[in-house]
Amino acid sequence: MSFPTLAVVADLEAYLKRSLDAAETNQAQLMLAAASAVIREETGQVFSRATSTFKLVINPYDEWVTLPQQPVISVASVLLNGSALTDWTAVNGRIYRACGWFPLNTGAILTPPPTLTITCTHGYATVPDDAKLATVLLVNAAMNGDVPVRSEQIGDYSITYADIEPGSHLGLTVEALKARYRVGRSSTVGVGNSWR
Repeated sequence: MSFPTLAVVADLEAYLKRSLDAAETNQAQLMLAAASAVIREETGQVFSRATSTFKLVINPYDEWVTLPQQPVISVASVLLNGSALTDWTAVNGRIYRACGWFPLNTGAILTPPPTLTITCTHGYATVPDDAKLATVLLVNAAMNGDVPVRSEQIGDYSITYADIEPGSHLGLTVEALKARYRVGRSSTVGVGNSWR
């Protein structure tokens, strides 16, 4: 499933305070798609509004299960090992079941662990400003080679560039976004989604 870029050419033009010509626009569109894919991969979030179905291998003793995509707008269904459940509650991006996640009429340890199949709508109506600006900063740095100069010397000319990731002075690096948005997903497999 493909999603729209986290920022568009108009966002880049607003940041640059100038219009891009046709060649620059084509390059920017490719780079916006690449930068968006990097940010989505690193944060584990699609950001865009979507409906997805996830299969989660869970600990049956845990009453709470955190969904892998945030924010969660609504949960349509929860299946436990293929059987529909109704005794759950969705709260702040998590699913709660008071008795844990054992199949009905059993309290025995399960081998293999139970699987939840959850269909939910998630994501933002508009991309958060920090993710949008981080995308623009990555594209701008890639297109223009904007690397800050750390030192410069005139006699026998010498220049040293700082090893600074774009957006670091604003806390908008990919690592900062990863820390802000990433949700533990080690046991999660997405099995389908649709963007809207």
